Amino acid sequence: MSKALQECPTSGILWAKAIELEPKQGQNAKSVDALKKCENDAHVIIAVAKLFWRDGKNAKARKWFNRAVTLNPRLGDAWGAYLAFELENGTSHEQREVIRKCVDAEPNQANDAGDPRTTHSWDPSSGLALAMSGMEWG
Repeated sequence: MSKALQECPTSGILWAKAIELEPKQGQNAKSVDALKKCENDAHVIIAVAKLFWRDGKNAKARKWFNRAVTLNPRLGDAWGAYLAFELENGTSHEQREVIRKCVDAEPNQANDAGDPRTTHSWDPSSGLALAMSGMEWG
């Protein structure tokens, strides 16, 4: 990974993967390095949001997920991670808002093919329909 980062030092996808692969105790430091190299890359922002989520810092996680989908509203991976977070931690209102915004954004990009919770050709109409079917809408 370090050789790849030397050759592509501003690749948000590589930095996000580097954060994920780093041992837990080094992930925060790695995320600081990533943010210095590509502070406005949605992939890095998602990785940072996931760290906050893991650490139970839900308000910060929500803020960073929102930042990621604002930076790149077409990135399905960002919406998928944001919705997974809200399904676990959010109110039904927050969940519906993420779904509504996602549908409006019409995401069509995905990179996280290795994660079984996401799909490579991200289609919000199928995944969101499934998520919405289990939600209370009243």
